[in-house]
Amino acid sequence: RLLIAMLSDNGLESFIDKFGLPSKEEWSGASELKAFYRQIAKIREQGFAMQITVNHILGIALPLYRDGKVIASLSMYMPESRFSTSDTERIVRLIKRSAERISKNL
Repeated sequence: RLLIAMLSDNGLESFIDKFGLPSKEEWSGASELKAFYRQIAKIREQGFAMQITVNHILGIALPLYRDGKVIASLSMYMPESRFSTSDTERIVRLIKRSAERISKNL
């Protein structure tokens, strides 16, 4: 999700043309065009993506940059049962710190 969201607007259009919109199973709340773009805007605004899979695995991803361009993501996954929304800010801050260090060395 993060890597898709970090595509340019033209890149997003090309992605949709080539692969279509994600199914409800793949990305709940993004299977219709307007909803997809709302999800993209939210990820771009937050600077990270968060998802919970149908198997109750929570994932948080932040971008890795090279020469100002997103080339990959750094992600963390855990059972949803071990996650509290009050932890989001702290977890994102820690992953972001690691992502920045990695990006400096790419």
